[in-house]
Amino acid sequence: MTTARTTFEIIGLRHDRDTGIVEEALAALSGVVHAYVNLATETAYVQFDPSVTTTADLVSTVLNVGFDAGEPIAR
Repeated sequence: MTTARTTFEIIGLRHDRDTGIVEEALAALSGVVHAYVNLATETAYVQFDPSVTTTADLVSTVLNVGFDAGEPIAR
């Protein structure tokens, strides 16, 4: 499996529980290998299989749990 890595801003994080909500939602997506959200920098770091999921799927997931997301940046 070939994986890709991306980072993007998560707008509206206020508490540790917010990072958990976003991390759990991202990790539940098929193809996501690892998801980490940093509260201090309001940034998501995601490793995923691009043949299974897309960066648009990642952003959509963040929006669906009630936060805004910046444009993903490949790493």
